[in-house]
Amino acid sequence: MKKTLVWTFLVLLISISFIYLLNANELSGQDKYAYIWNINGNGHKGILQYNLDGNKLKGSIYGNKIEGFQVGRHIVFYRTCKDNQIWTGWIWNGDGEHGPTIAGTFSHRGENSFPWSGLSQ
Repeated sequence: MKKTLVWTFLVLLISISFIYLLNANELSGQDKYAYIWNINGNGHKGILQYNLDGNKLKGSIYGNKIEGFQVGRHIVFYRTCKDNQIWTGWIWNGDGEHGPTIAGTFSHRGENSFPWSGLSQ
């Protein structure tokens, strides 16, 4: 009886630990992003953060979801918000004073072209 109780407790503890590890992002309320940039999009400062799965990019900018692609140093993504924006840019490797840098343009409702840039955190 005592061995069964200990075994049951051990299995329960391992199961809870495994579930916690699988859902750590949801439990903490934060995603863990591999790429985080302090950006300025046409005068509006914020954070660009994303992960890559192969060339596919998913993350957020200004708190809105983004999806897109990164091929080599070129990045293109779509910002889902009331104005629906397409962002494109290039990443420099960081040879210089400020470290890795990103810069490009974005369109606002498919019109015009606005500048944006950022520094890696």
